[in-house]
Amino acid sequence: MTGLNLHLDPSIGCFFIGVLFSIIFYGVTCAQVMFYVWEYRTDRWYLRGLIGLLWALDTALTIADIWIIWGYMVTNHANVLSLTTLTNSFLAEYTIAATTVLIVQCYYMHNAWRLLVKRWYQVPVIVSMLVLALVSCACSLASVYLGNIDRHVPAIFVQTKIPAALQTVSASVTDVYITMSLTLVLRSERASFKGTETLIRKLTTFAINRGILTTAMQIGQFLTYVSLPDTIMVWAVFHFAGSKVYVNSLLAMVNARHFLREQRAVASRNTTLPLQDIPMDTFDRKEPSKMWLRSRPSRRVSPPQPVDITLTTEIIRDDGDPAYLGSRGSQGKVHPDTPSFV
Repeated sequence: MTGLNLHLDPSIGCFFIGVLFSIIFYGVTCAQVMFYVWEYRTDRWYLRGLIGLLWALDTALTIADIWIIWGYMVTNHANVLSLTTLTNSFLAEYTIAATTVLIVQCYYMHNAWRLLVKRWYQVPVIVSMLVLALVSCACSLASVYLGNIDRHVPAIFVQTKIPAALQTVSASVTDVYITMSLTLVLRSERASFKGTETLIRKLTTFAINRGILTTAMQIGQFLTYVSLPDTIMVWAVFHFAGSKVYVNSLLAMVNARHFLREQRAVASRNTTLPLQDIPMDTFDRKEPSKMWLRSRPSRRVSPPQPVDITLTTEIIRDDGDPAYLGSRGSQGKVHPDTPSFV
């Protein structure tokens, strides 16, 4: 004799798949945090604190996700009425997820603020980003408030359709805005060294990939939440994994710094001409600025003239801030007009 078929695949089944992806992404988060702790021990305290905070929030989020499935499938096993009630763990998970997304977006806004320094549109661009991010977080908290008042499922998802839709739309617009700003600013930079150009190009690629991934998660949640019936909860698959994508994208950007600098150093070495390979006696003495080589030997050989060679040293610390120690001439004297940043 077969039991009652409740057709739970579109509801609790979607919750289970979303939580499964959430746990997988949490494993990736732990791996990236361990790599960061081992590789970037000298980072500044606020960056290490940010990574620790995101890891703590992601851990709490994963516990809440498991608590949701445990409550529906283990604690209330064979209790059909429990499936029509929204649990406390779901409300806590929704709140933590909104907070995590806001923190990650603020981190990218801070990077955009530093890149847009001394530009007239710095303040309006960052303020508009911040407003969109706060609207998204506020809509998430409004959905939690409404869910705390009426926990009947699926009626609560009908009541929260407007704030939930605004939350996903504003979050996706914020991600697109951040990606476009970072991309345009990075592409507008003009580098004189090939290694620096390669670094900027890779940073631009990372920013675009991150924006595409996070925006796709938000748009997927929006479309499935608005277009499908209230009893079909495919949106939960995108929701449970969405905040994990934000955290892992930030960790991937932070952990890629050493790799990018090594690639930049390799490119710089491959394009550098050793000083001993430069024939100093072939420079034109009268027009040293043109620096063209003589094709024929001159009848009167002039004595070699001293050539001033300036070596510029560029140092970037592990926390990402540049530190230019100055330039040194061929006679061992440091030029006084060279800027020095610490």
